[in-house]
Amino acid sequence: MSKLKKPAPSSNYSNTLLMAMNGTSSTPSTVTKAVQKLPTTIQPLTATEQYWATRALKAEALLAAQETHKHEVRNLGHENDMKREVRFAILVY
Repeated sequence: MSKLKKPAPSSNYSNTLLMAMNGTSSTPSTVTKAVQKLPTTIQPLTATEQYWATRALKAEALLAAQETHKHEVRNLGHENDMKREVRFAILVY
């Protein structure tokens, strides 16, 4: 059994997400029951859960930084290519 806290229910989720999270069918009564059981936030309680949550957050931050860096490098390369083409065009004509 999980030691994670399950806070008050929320209806901010789509029916599809509710069914996927609870493994239910698409009947309206089942979806209504699923909304009542759905947690909105989950907080790690044990040291192990906190460790893995911290690792996940760090990995997400590093991935976001890596994607930003790749995007910036790609833009700089494109800018340099455009400058080179303009200079070459000036030399040719």
